[in-house]
Amino acid sequence: MKAIVFLSCADSVDFHFEVFARKPAATTTNASKATTKKPINEHDKENADLSNPTETDTTSPMLAKTTSTSAAKKPTSLPTVSLAPLLASTPNPLLTLHKLHGSLPQVTRTATLSAFAHSPHPSILLCTDVASRGLDLPNIDLIIEYDPPFSRDDHLHRIGRTARAGREGRAVIFLMPGPEEGYVNILRQGYRDGIGRGLIPDEAEEVLRKGFGNAEAALAANQASVQVVSWSERAEQWQLEAERWVAEDEGKAGAMAKRAFVSHVRAYATHVTKERAMFDVKGLHLGHLAKAFALRERPGQFGRGEKAGAKRGRQRGEKEPRERAADARSGGKVEKRDLEVSSVDGRDAARKMRSKMREHLAGANEFNIG
Repeated sequence: MKAIVFLSCADSVDFHFEVFARKPAATTTNASKATTKKPINEHDKENADLSNPTETDTTSPMLAKTTSTSAAKKPTSLPTVSLAPLLASTPNPLLTLHKLHGSLPQVTRTATLSAFAHSPHPSILLCTDVASRGLDLPNIDLIIEYDPPFSRDDHLHRIGRTARAGREGRAVIFLMPGPEEGYVNILRQGYRDGIGRGLIPDEAEEVLRKGFGNAEAALAANQASVQVVSWSERAEQWQLEAERWVAEDEGKAGAMAKRAFVSHVRAYATHVTKERAMFDVKGLHLGHLAKAFALRERPGQFGRGEKAGAKRGRQRGEKEPRERAADARSGGKVEKRDLEVSSVDGRDAARKMRSKMREHLAGANEFNIG
């Protein structure tokens, strides 16, 4: 099985790749129990692990019990390819994750595409629209548009990666409740009958139930003695583990999550004009969106500490230290030409800022196509 997941920007691809490629939080629990039975050397430990594959960790929500094949090395040394233990299951212990976007070197992109196309294991490709056209990717079973396309034409190119050469294929698109649901009418226009009989709605709760419920059923079937928790508890635990991972690794994971959030919001504002009413960036609930990137705080609270205090001080009429030093040198006098230069500089800075915003919000910018 091969699936392609489309995301809105390169930063989001990098973040989600690391989220699913990371090691489960409780992988050492049962390993420590196994090694306390008797002291053995490294060679004996490897043989013991292979001869007794049932002693594996089952505390992580989506972590499957593995066999001796799970001890295999990564499918490739590419930094864009990794095993995905958090997405693996009993039938697919070697599920492989790939990532692709325009910010990667051409050599890396080519090697990643080749690894994905020729992988003998179930594989998932996380990518931007750089993979939506012009690439020969045969035998794609499923397309997931986790982030909606920027136009109907982009949607058609995305789903065109599957059901090729007479093969069957499926495509799924995620839409948030509210105005985004109106995008279904746009999608219907792409069907020959104009009605879209092939469009089947599904509730988010049902999707979660299928994903986490299958892991629950597999666990119960293979180890009846383990206490089975509900799918909702598993989903909640998975979310909390992701948030804990981001919070504990603020330097790398935290910074990556914040970059992905900001890039996603910017990309969201680039939908074509006639569809923008359904994808209005002003209607985004930024607090809820932050949770989607495993962030515990809404973005407006990041980095507020000293800067926010300084801003409140200036609002009360206080000056910056540099301004106070300049006043001391000039005896507190401010000449007219200083005010004129300041106002000109302010207008120039505002003009440059507006120019930059127009560049960032252009439909063909790197953060949404690369």
